[in-house]
Amino acid sequence: MENQEIGEVILKIYEEQKKTNEIINGMGKEINGMGREIKGVKKEIKGIDERLNGLEEKVDLGFEDLASEIRKVNARVDNLDLEGKDTREIIKIIQQEIRRLGGDIAVIQHEHGKKLDILFDAVTGNEERNKESKERFENIEKILEKHSDEIYYLGKRA
Repeated sequence: MENQEIGEVILKIYEEQKKTNEIINGMGKEINGMGREIKGVKKEIKGIDERLNGLEEKVDLGFEDLASEIRKVNARVDNLDLEGKDTREIIKIIQQEIRRLGGDIAVIQHEHGKKLDILFDAVTGNEERNKESKERFENIEKILEKHSDEIYYLGKRA
């Protein structure tokens, strides 16, 4: 091979390496951006965890409220003046108390159901964002491997 041909090959390798470096630098910036996105997703997950803890505390308080209401009903039943009343009247009184308590329970269940729906929606959204970020990262890794192979091949040709 003549010096001119060698010089042309080296020049081509240099130009290809320069292009590859530009691509790698761009990919590095994209990877840094993805890192920031991942940090943001982690921050969102932390926020969801904190909200979940808050919801758990509210659920616990709801159950404590329910237990308190049950104690109140039991106290009312204990304090009812049932002497001199027939069984039908006693049953009516107890049924009224049970209906009132059932309504309270339904309201508590409905409120907690809404909160759990919101929580599950947030968790599902974060899982989708994590999946998208992972796919983008895998594609970038494939491109980097391809360019690495090309650089190696060009280096061997020289």
